[in-house]
Amino acid sequence: MQGMDGDNIGNVLGALAEWVTAQVRSAVALEGLNPAEVSALLLLSKYPDRSIELLRAPLDLSHSGCVRLVDRLVQGGYVERREGEDARKVALHLTLQGREFARTAREQRAEALARLLHGLDAEERERLGRLASKLLEQSVPQASTAMKVCRLCDYDACVECPFDGLGP
Repeated sequence: MQGMDGDNIGNVLGALAEWVTAQVRSAVALEGLNPAEVSALLLLSKYPDRSIELLRAPLDLSHSGCVRLVDRLVQGGYVERREGEDARKVALHLTLQGREFARTAREQRAEALARLLHGLDAEERERLGRLASKLLEQSVPQASTAMKVCRLCDYDACVECPFDGLGP
């Protein structure tokens, strides 16, 4: 791929982004949950006992849309509502089923990404990681957007997160 110009690099990067997105979505589409529901469970596994507001921006949902999503997760046995830090707030808590789902989804995502990186040697993976981090740092303007981009991330695996301090 010698001599690639900016347009070609952009096209290759765009195609790769689409492929990676499809592979990750396929990997975490467990038990028939939709991508927003999976994202919500993964976010709640990282930030337990938070209010519905934690989910709104990263999932790009209205308040009422988020309430309906949480209702589905409660009905499915993944989430329970508990008393929040004050009487006006409700804390969202993952049930054992919700925690297991989140763990399995993270594992499936990691396996899909490992398959994608399999053809690169250690030096190439390191270089790709540095370049991808640089692009993320330059491209993602604020923490709320970073939460959206990283909603499926395995936070424990991201030891050099480009969004250090990410989260509410």
